Amino acid sequence: MGASSHPSSPALNFGYPARSTSGSLKPKPRGRGRTPQATVEAILHSVRERGLKALQEPANIERLTRCDAAAKAQIDQRIDKLICPEGDTA
Repeated sequence: MGASSHPSSPALNFGYPARSTSGSLKPKPRGRGRTPQATVEAILHSVRERGLKALQEPANIERLTRCDAAAKAQIDQRIDKLICPEGDTA
């Protein structure tokens, strides 16, 4: 059996997504599951670099719309720590 007999195998496609029956390379739509931690980290990185105004940037607005409630709570808590670190009485 050659490589062409299993075209959808990720190992044989070098990590690229397999083509669907329609020939499209679009990823399968994901259900509304847990927000990837990378999304949370991307938002927080932006806030650390550019301050709270980063939350008004189109990329972060889009990221926030994809976040579930738990991710939004985590972002909120971590921004609070950035703004007012523990032990800071100012």
